[in-house]
This record gives sequence, structure tokens and C-alpha cells, in this order.
Amino acid sequence: MSSVSDGFLGDPDYVHALAAACQRFVGAISIVEPGAFIRGVRSLTGEVPVADTMARAMVLWTALSGVATRGAGAHHDLFHRCFGGSCGFRSPWLQSLDTLSAAVLRLRVAQWAEVYAREFDAGHQWPSAVRAAALLRRQPWACGTLLSSRMPWAPVARPSREASS
Repeated sequence: MSSVSDGFLGDPDYVHALAAACQRFVGAISIVEPGAFIRGVRSLTGEVPVADTMARAMVLWTALSGVATRGAGAHHDLFHRCFGGSCGFRSPWLQSLDTLSAAVLRLRVAQWAEVYAREFDAGHQWPSAVRAAALLRRQPWACGTLLSSRMPWAPVARPSREASS
């Protein structure tokens, strides 16, 4: 008995690489902070294996479009679970498959994700603390710069008693 990938997709490593990229995407969008979804999609579209046959291109489209649209819904649900409220926000429509060019498939998902992220951000207010934490995580130098500055609120090291005697 042969596996589904034999003959249809060829190397089973292709399916494994595609599944691994999708799993990493799911992990990336589980972080509930501004920009996490779009960073996850960019990573996903950059990491999926090359679709060098028509069959692989169809499988690529099915995986990319499916995981991206379901991920968008999950990310939206997580936002409201963490920060409360509900809304009537609906994900924009992801255009149907009309080409088997792997580059176009990736681009189409990436463009859809940009529109989704823009519309999501326009309709949802991230708490200030979450935005600040996301900024500091993306720019770790900012935290060190703030702490090392000589601002009036910054703690000043006091000489120890032993050093002054």
C-alpha cells in the first residue's frame, strides 16, 4: 500500500516541510499582540517549500489559504478572549485560485493578509500595555536606552558605606 504523497506529490519531505511551516504559523499567531498575525503570514509564505509541480501548487494553495484564513479567525477570537468585547468584524475575502504559479499563490496570500491586518487594526484597539510590550520585544535596545538614560525618574546608584570610608 502506498501513501497519498507517492506519485502525486513525490517526495513525502515536501508534505512534511509544508506542514511544519503551517505549524510554525499557528504558533506565531497565538501571540496576541499587534503585528503578530502579519509577521506570522510573512514567515509562512517565506518558509513554505517551493511548489515545482502543478499538484504541489494546488496542495500549496490549499494549505496556505486554509491555514491563513482559519488563523485569521483564531487570532480575532483570541483578541476578544484576552481583551473582552465582541464585534461584527469579518475577514476580507481571499480570492479563489486562478493560477498555479507558486510565486503568485504566495503573493496573493501575503496581500490578503496585509488587507486583513489593516482592517483588523482599524476595528480593534490594542491595550496600551500590550502595544508597549510588543514594541519593546521588537526593539530590545529601547528598554536598555530608557533604563540607562539620566532621566529624573531613573534610579541613581548610591555609593555604599564601605566605598565612602
